[in-house]
Amino acid sequence: LNTRYFGDVLRKLSPLFGDSEPELAVRDNAAGATARMIVVHPELVPLNQVLPVLLRGLPLKEDQEESMAVYSCIYSLVLASNPEILPHVPDLVKIFGQVVESPVEKVEVKAIVGRTFSHLISLYGNQLQPIIGGLPPSQANVLAAFASTS
Repeated sequence: LNTRYFGDVLRKLSPLFGDSEPELAVRDNAAGATARMIVVHPELVPLNQVLPVLLRGLPLKEDQEESMAVYSCIYSLVLASNPEILPHVPDLVKIFGQVVESPVEKVEVKAIVGRTFSHLISLYGNQLQPIIGGLPPSQANVLAAFASTS
């Protein structure tokens, strides 16, 4: 494996995140593939370019089979305090609110999102309050519940 190979694959996946991709499941699959690449070889993925695109595709819309790969990847980046994920914390909180309230996401997925959120709270505490306050109350409450059990 080399950087060029990863770059080629990422360039081919990139258009699948755009509005021109009508199939939501295809976008979700691209998110899962991207997440797996990050987990296996984070050093070969230009996270500064890839993360904004990946996060724009979240939460997943149709193919929840990809959820564990995607949210485990985000969890590992947050846990490692990866500097490229940190600017996206406000977006993550909004995405997490939607995931934990989703009727189609599995409880294991919601649990990993809760763990990630708990870790963010431990890092940033009160700095997250305005973001959490901007969520619909139902999402904020479910997120708080998952965070406390994680």
